[in-house]
Amino acid sequence: MIKRWIRNIGLLLVILVTITACSSKSSSGDENSKEPIVLGANLALTGPAGTYGTAMKDVFDFVIKQKNDDGGINGRKLKMVYYDDESKPEKTVQNFQKLIKKDGVNVIVGPSTTTTTVAVEPMIEKEKVIMFSGSNAYSPPGNSFAFNTSLKQPATHLIHHEWLKEKGIKKVGVMASTDESGNLSVNIIKNNFNKKDGIEYVFERMALDTVNVTAELTRLKEQGIEALVVIGTGAPVNIVLKGVDQLSLDKPVLLTQTQLNFAFADQVKDFMPKELYISGTPPMVYEQLDENNPLKPNLKKFAKLYKDGLHKEPDHLGAMGYDIITSVIKAIELAGSDDPEKMKKAFETKFKNMALTTSVVNYTPEDHQGTNGDGIVLIRLNQDSTWSLAMEPKFWEK
Repeated sequence: MIKRWIRNIGLLLVILVTITACSSKSSSGDENSKEPIVLGANLALTGPAGTYGTAMKDVFDFVIKQKNDDGGINGRKLKMVYYDDESKPEKTVQNFQKLIKKDGVNVIVGPSTTTTTVAVEPMIEKEKVIMFSGSNAYSPPGNSFAFNTSLKQPATHLIHHEWLKEKGIKKVGVMASTDESGNLSVNIIKNNFNKKDGIEYVFERMALDTVNVTAELTRLKEQGIEALVVIGTGAPVNIVLKGVDQLSLDKPVLLTQTQLNFAFADQVKDFMPKELYISGTPPMVYEQLDENNPLKPNLKKFAKLYKDGLHKEPDHLGAMGYDIITSVIKAIELAGSDDPEKMKKAFETKFKNMALTTSVVNYTPEDHQGTNGDGIVLIRLNQDSTWSLAMEPKFWEK
């Protein structure tokens, strides 16, 4: 009798726990609820990409506070739960499991890099949770629960190529990281730009934990390169620039948009190349943009908010974080809740010709990145750590 009673109590507890867990998971998506809408954030707050996650967290906190001060969404406040993935794929998987199973979130912003984002793709599809990646190079699968707002990677290398062609440069070295982002860029350059317009690209690779690239740079120098393209995230790029300085490789260096921030400029100020160009989004030079650029009004608005609220000058990472969190909030408003299926439909059907601060977005069921090359610019980082607009394609005239 006692054993049967204990078994029945145990069964009842299991049922209660299960009901509670299901209720916790679904209540966030209930548009009639007045409970907070809980969002999850998995960012690289430490590790090689720690600069990126930290910059985005500051913006997320600021925008959420501002939204809550204005009354939230339909009277519901927003709450963000953060986890640091330390720039590690295995840690990212653990964090996503916690956010979904323990915290019961329907929406996760992050991860910060392509490698960590790809690591959790299968999980978000299985659990049907919205993921809005902060990677600059990630291209989400169509009809998935993953989204991104970064410029498509080919645009990054197209503007490099156009600048190289304009300058009459014929041989270009490429130093690329061995991660997902580096692999993607190498394939894009090889398949679309190598030998085009008489420009030859030669390649070297570097590991994410590299501490010295002297041998790789020496081989490129011996091949007579006239410019160097560096593709990577965080510390490896700085190591390449140190090597360029030590070898007196006095050639133009071209980087990608992950380096469009003030922290990077400060890190490399003692060994900055004479000519350093970065392709990407325009927040660093928003005042220098053509008055007809449709991104400029939003950038002016963002810059004022950023300066007034965070007391900082705007940069790419801050603007990208702003676009991510405001897009998520907009999708929740359009969907009427944070239900992932409803948000997915809102993204796919209602985000049309939407001018953000970093790009113009058009999501479809087949395209969850929603961008092309519209909005990309080439920016020069001068040796006094100021930023100048070097090339601005007039996409609005197409």
